[in-house]
Amino acid sequence: MNAITYYQGRKYTRNSHVRRDEITRTVRTGNHWDLSIRSHGRRYGRSYGMDDDILVKRAKQCLTRPDSFAYYGDIPMFESWGYSGIGQSRDSEALELSNYRRIFADMQEMFPDEDMGENYLSWVTDFRASHWAVGWVESIVVKVLYDPDEDITPQNITSAFRHIAGIAEFLHREYPIYDEADLSELEYEEASDYFDQEWSSMLRGWDEDYDGPEPSEDEKWHIWSEYDLVSRDNAAWDDKLAEYVREQRQERISAAKAAVRLILKG
Repeated sequence: MNAITYYQGRKYTRNSHVRRDEITRTVRTGNHWDLSIRSHGRRYGRSYGMDDDILVKRAKQCLTRPDSFAYYGDIPMFESWGYSGIGQSRDSEALELSNYRRIFADMQEMFPDEDMGENYLSWVTDFRASHWAVGWVESIVVKVLYDPDEDITPQNITSAFRHIAGIAEFLHREYPIYDEADLSELEYEEASDYFDQEWSSMLRGWDEDYDGPEPSEDEKWHIWSEYDLVSRDNAAWDDKLAEYVREQRQERISAAKAAVRLILKG
């Protein structure tokens, strides 16, 4: 089954039910992009190889302090650390939420904190700030430079930043979904939760004198599958669910009558 995803004005058609064990490694040289990798329980997502000029440009952008930004934490933001370009907010939809959690998990696995004895070396973390429009924003921040006192050169840019900058570049240039399976799972979970809420709302307003017996659990899950309510394009509002129940019951009555007529004719 295909689903439609819109991102930055572009439309993408994708398989909406990708099993985790169906994701395989695909690599293309040239512009160097890697599709999702799933191998022996480990899974990494998409990345894009940049030339040194673009890499340095991205590093400078991430090390530039935004206007009206105040930070009082322990991370040396905009000195050797910066924003990665990967974030989410209170109002984020499934695509942004999935990309964020999967990219952050992969970055933590690939670039874990290192205990160096007297020093503790960290490469990636996340950071939350309040926002006047969306309540809060959360961003993945990454160590950009090995040495903040040196120039921003390819040799001084960390491997962690190279990797996450490549991911951000891939999402922007090639395809906006980092992990098909995770996005499909998240969309399914959100649709299922919403369906449960609307089903409960429908039951609260159900009139047995008018509509007959209260719908059963079997009817609930038959309607969930029959009307493809996991699709983002099919709204499962409580009044529509009541209509679906009536349709299904009428179809069963019609089928039973037809079966009786066939028996009588025989």
